[in-house]
Amino acid sequence: MFAEDYCPGGWNVMRKGDDTPQTCDAMGGIKCQKPYSCVHSRCGMDFCCAHTYKIEQWKRQQEIEADIKEAEMEDDEL
Repeated sequence: MFAEDYCPGGWNVMRKGDDTPQTCDAMGGIKCQKPYSCVHSRCGMDFCCAHTYKIEQWKRQQEIEADIKEAEMEDDEL
């Protein structure tokens, strides 16, 4: 199966450490990590999916937050 089988076009499926797709169950309380959302696929299962743009945006936000923390730590050292 390819990402298109799990998620809508232009979206990526979240992968576990063993490279299998991460499933979810919004009603059962099994949620996805940010920036992924629980999406119902054509095969009838729910997978953690995120639009490629959202993933890139989230990564940039994480980098900015890390830079801010690093700058704050440097200010504390002065």
